Amino acid sequence: LISKVAQVTLDASKWIGTSSPYSQVVSIAGVTKNSKIDLNPTVEQLSIFHTKDIAFVVGNNNGIITVYCIGQKPTNDYTMQVTITEVANYG
Repeated sequence: LISKVAQVTLDASKWIGTSSPYSQVVSIAGVTKNSKIDLNPTVEQLSIFHTKDIAFVVGNNNGIITVYCIGQKPTNDYTMQVTITEVANYG
């Protein structure tokens, strides 16, 4: 499998929902419908997420990337590295 590295910013103002899980659609260069996206937060960010009871899950619906936030709605913007891995299409 070939992986690429990019970055994504999760804007505090773009979270949708009134309760967990919150969601936001993001744009990541180089993503296709067969991309698996892994967020790679820094150690500092992981500490913040742990303290604030925040966890993220990434979904790819035919090339449209949605990040889901479980726990508290983030009140700060977070920019982090992502790893993009192309996986086989089993559709």
